[in-house]
Amino acid sequence: RDPFACGAAMDRVRRIFGHLLVQPCAGAVAEDTSTEEVVCCEAKGVATLVLNRPVALNALTAGMCRTVEAHLRGWRAAGGPRHADADHGRPAVRLVVVKSASSKAFSAGGDVKGCALDGRDGGEVCLIDGIVMGCGAGFAVNGRFRVVTERALFAMPEASIGFFPDVGANWWLPRIPIPGAGRYVALTGARLNASDLMATGLATHFVPGDRLPDLEAALVADAGQDPATILATFAAEPDRSKSSLLASAADLEECFARPASMGAVVEALTSRASAGSSFAEQALKALRRQSPTSLKLIWQALLRGASMDFDDVLRMEFRLAMAVFRMGSPGIRAGDVYEGIRAVLVDKSGAPRWSPASLEEVDDGEISALFGPPANRPDLQLGA
Repeated sequence: RDPFACGAAMDRVRRIFGHLLVQPCAGAVAEDTSTEEVVCCEAKGVATLVLNRPVALNALTAGMCRTVEAHLRGWRAAGGPRHADADHGRPAVRLVVVKSASSKAFSAGGDVKGCALDGRDGGEVCLIDGIVMGCGAGFAVNGRFRVVTERALFAMPEASIGFFPDVGANWWLPRIPIPGAGRYVALTGARLNASDLMATGLATHFVPGDRLPDLEAALVADAGQDPATILATFAAEPDRSKSSLLASAADLEECFARPASMGAVVEALTSRASAGSSFAEQALKALRRQSPTSLKLIWQALLRGASMDFDDVLRMEFRLAMAVFRMGSPGIRAGDVYEGIRAVLVDKSGAPRWSPASLEEVDDGEISALFGPPANRPDLQLGA
């Protein structure tokens, strides 16, 4: 059973955007309102949300999150943003299509430097044609139908800036059916192509990029039909030989699924690299670039998220985000997230100075304490 394909899909994406609006980094940068960053068009009961910030690879701002959440709440509450007879007889929305104004990126994440669409009678279709990372992945992956093209490029690179995958990732990454793949993606920031995304179940359909306009037209023309039926007529089989995850399944299981701690992962990879595994060698190289604190935090978050429901995962991620950003407050040890953002996104030196600098120096007790309920501040409230 596909853990993503359920009637709560629209609810998940809507909750993701509500969650993003209370994250500490949301809207950290002044928003450029000279161009409409989320364009909504409706026709024949189909609503199309177009992410329209191409210069920034559709990095999501607080304003974009507010716009998307407002549309989703309206459609969920009334079966559409309006009553059909209240606005010139226009039909209620039955299907939501989400796409980018550019083929370069669906969304490269949240604008840290500065969703679940169940469609009630139909569903939601995310057209992932280009880069989808971090926050943008939360928008796409939590939906019901995730369509990728040959240009799709997915990653969760948060550990490289001292943060951790959120936006519900600690719910869906542990549920990837390839043993160890979820941990590998979260810890190393590995980039996945369309074949990988289909193999993991993070994508539901592969459609060649040149067929996307026809697919979108068909979804609008046949809005009353189950989107799954329409998608099936356009879907193709990706080249499974191009999936690095399938090719490395044995390494993933040995080095990421079986180990019982982050330290054991490094030991397993070191042993396998010594035996000549290029996969293990590259994975070790990636881990050495990441924040040691983030690695141990991600390990625990994925372990806990595997047995949580979706709402509890969002609460956990909210608490962690508040704790991680608070680590840079006066009187508290500076957090790696500020150093990571400086080195990777601001100065772009690519040489963050992590503190602690090694896994061995990270206090497991301090990491566990970050998962507790927030002190002297409200917890995340998830509305209906």
